[in-house]
Amino acid sequence: GTTSSLTSFMSGDGILTYAQTLGSRLGEAVGEVGAAADQAQAYADLMGSTTSLVNATASILKEAGKAPDATAPLVSEAQEGLTSGRDGLSAASTAAEKALTAADASYDAVARAADEAFATMKDDPAAAQGVLAACRSDVQGLAQAYQTMRDTLAGADPDSPAVAALDRIIAQLGTLEANLATAESAIASDAASIDETHAKVTDSINQARAGLHDSLITYNDQLKGELASLADSLQKVGADTETLAGSLKDTADSLGASTDSLAANLATAEASLRKTAETLRTAESQLAQARDDLQHALDTGDIDEVRRIIGDNPAAIAQLLAAPTHLERRAVYPMADNGSAMSPFYTSLALWIGAIFMVALMSVTVSPARQAALAKKFGRAPRPGELYLGRYGVFCLIGLAQALIVGLGNVFFLGVECEHFWLYLAACCLASVVFTNLVYTLTVSFGNIGKALAIIGLVLQLAGAGGLMPVQMLSAPLFQEIYPWLPFAHSMPALEGAMAGIYGDQYLVQMGLLAAILVPSLILGLVLRRPVIRLNRWVLAKLDGTKFL
Repeated sequence: GTTSSLTSFMSGDGILTYAQTLGSRLGEAVGEVGAAADQAQAYADLMGSTTSLVNATASILKEAGKAPDATAPLVSEAQEGLTSGRDGLSAASTAAEKALTAADASYDAVARAADEAFATMKDDPAAAQGVLAACRSDVQGLAQAYQTMRDTLAGADPDSPAVAALDRIIAQLGTLEANLATAESAIASDAASIDETHAKVTDSINQARAGLHDSLITYNDQLKGELASLADSLQKVGADTETLAGSLKDTADSLGASTDSLAANLATAEASLRKTAETLRTAESQLAQARDDLQHALDTGDIDEVRRIIGDNPAAIAQLLAAPTHLERRAVYPMADNGSAMSPFYTSLALWIGAIFMVALMSVTVSPARQAALAKKFGRAPRPGELYLGRYGVFCLIGLAQALIVGLGNVFFLGVECEHFWLYLAACCLASVVFTNLVYTLTVSFGNIGKALAIIGLVLQLAGAGGLMPVQMLSAPLFQEIYPWLPFAHSMPALEGAMAGIYGDQYLVQMGLLAAILVPSLILGLVLRRPVIRLNRWVLAKLDGTKFL
């Protein structure tokens, strides 16, 4: 029927309308393919530029790797210089201390010379002027020496307290020099003026000497320690310089090798992108040619040409419409057959139903007569927790037997696919332990209500655990919300991993999540159940009276 309708359509005028629409779509496709080709070309150019940058970086890193070898003699020389610097600092420290101590003696000499000059002023004014001039010259030399020391120290440590102390000494020496110059010019003055000048000179000498003492104290308290610390720092710098040179060589060699690999990868990517761009250019040219031919046929009204361009084989077109795409399937963890694929769901279902059968066929509580016998044997009444665990031991052993029967029957009787046999049995056993504990705990805690809850849980898992249909395809949002909390949601992936193959730690994660369900179940059975035992017995008695459950 499709072929007949298609043949009629191809023979009529409807083909022209279709051809016009096709021509418009071809025009859009040409533009899109051209833009894609431009983009691929741009990325290829970017890869080329990046490759050049990486190659340049590799060259620099290789040269940097050679640098430590070339600088090894320089490092050795630098270490020798640092050693000399430490020795120089030690010598400078000793020399500075001696210079500051000796300066005090120079002040004594200046004071004696000044006193002698003032004493001989009246008898020999010319000799007194000569002595004062010589004293002033000595003070100038002393001030110059202090200025040199001050500038050197300020260059090394501008914030050192010794700099301020030296500034005060230099200022005091300047005052002393000015007073000596005044005294030199006042020799011819009266006696009162000479005595006043003598007093000023003596006071200036005493102030300069006091400043010297302050400077010496500052040196001993702070500067001397700073010089020693600087010497230790220079020694550490020498050791760090040698270590840094070796580290630089190792890092440069490592990065150089990495950039070589990166450059090769970038070159491969660039070649692939350029090939893609060429393929897109070819497709663009072919689509443009088809568009132009179709438009020319439409403009001339040549229906036969239109049919030829679009395709004049109705059978082939019908086949295309029947199967427009071909699905290519590549199974990563294949299942041999549909029965094996469904087996994890039905195995979990069988183990859960087995747990329900057990609580339906056996009592979950210990009879009063048995409790009395236990109390007589052990000298005390059994505790609720002991009764809970002891009775569950029976259910657990029967559940493990069920798990082994189901697992072995699946593999050896039904012949399901199984890559990891022992892991498969372990998953069956753990699922049975969890299921039997859940159903047992619900029943021992809530009686017949617990059995009903176990059946409700079974129904929820039938629909919402993803065994029959992926949970993402279910219309009810409730199932998608509760899916992670359902035991089947973890037992099935564990069984599937053991059957088809394990991806990463998927098996261990699912087994861990399945075992984690035991935690709230045991808390309910051992802790939360005890406060409501009397209330639960009263509710069970009322329910038994209704004959409903």
